[in-house]
Amino acid sequence: DSINRMDRIIVPSEHIKTTLKNSGDVKTAVEIIPESWFDACRYAQSRPSTLEGSLALDTPFNFLLVSQFTGNNPENDRKNIAFTLKWMLEEFKDDQDVGLIIKTNFGRHTSADKQNCLKVLSEILLGCLKGIGPRIYLLHGSMTDEELVGLYTHPKVKGLINLTRGEGFGLPILEAAVCGLPVIATDWSAHTEFLRQGKYVKVDYNLVQIHESRVDNTIFMK
Repeated sequence: DSINRMDRIIVPSEHIKTTLKNSGDVKTAVEIIPESWFDACRYAQSRPSTLEGSLALDTPFNFLLVSQFTGNNPENDRKNIAFTLKWMLEEFKDDQDVGLIIKTNFGRHTSADKQNCLKVLSEILLGCLKGIGPRIYLLHGSMTDEELVGLYTHPKVKGLINLTRGEGFGLPILEAAVCGLPVIATDWSAHTEFLRQGKYVKVDYNLVQIHESRVDNTIFMK
């Protein structure tokens, strides 16, 4: 039936196209159309950061992490937020001038979601904090395009860190790069397709089977 036939599959990256084709007998044509974004350069170059006066940062040198919690434990969270926080706490334990801004949620912009984020991040802090630093900030809730650019161009925000376990595209990474913010990222999966057109700090990795608790045999396969 021509009404029900799928004529084409559209994906945002070569990484997804390859993964899809490797997953089975895909006979439908697969076409790549990358994700797009508003003209960040226009915002970033035409005015100073809109958040410079309103985002209270006590630390002069801050890393930024923009990711959503995607798992129910540190081992199966695709965005790897818990371990990113743990490693930052270890690396900068003696530096009170360094901060980590975490823009995150569990999928909603509600007060209950924010409290859940605070609870999880506090538990990680209690288990991993070993010294006087770094300072941890939580950003939660919706932000306008201009506010996002204000975050990426804030004079006290010095780099985006994303130690992801895999991306289908990696939109916040592209947003930060377009705004001129240095990027530290796992050197694997879709975001490397645009990052390799410029410069970024490449974080090495080991490619292993996904955690058993993540396997659902629908989306996440062994």
